Amino acid sequence: MGAPPAPKKAVVAVKTGKKPTGKVGKRGSTAPPLKPSALSTDAAIAELKGLDAVAKKERITELFQKTIGIQILVDKSKPHAASTTRDRAAAAADLATAAKELGTAYVLKECQVL
Repeated sequence: MGAPPAPKKAVVAVKTGKKPTGKVGKRGSTAPPLKPSALSTDAAIAELKGLDAVAKKERITELFQKTIGIQILVDKSKPHAASTTRDRAAAAADLATAAKELGTAYVLKECQVL
């Protein structure tokens, strides 16, 4: 009928001298933890809680604008750095800390973040 199939060749593993790492296949699977910058101390949190209602809303709005990358420049004639991912991540962590301390409903609804 036909010729028999050719025998399969044996696969030989080649040692490269490198040890396998534990991060194989997990690249980009988890986000780095966020670290607040402005609200990282208890004193800063107490200062935020002590503000009056208008100043509190203004501060929350400022944090939200930093989170989405909007920078409010007072003097545009001076050079300034652009918003970085690290700055926006720190502002997001500050906003989350404010929501935890002041209440999520207050930050999202009354400060009009949502």
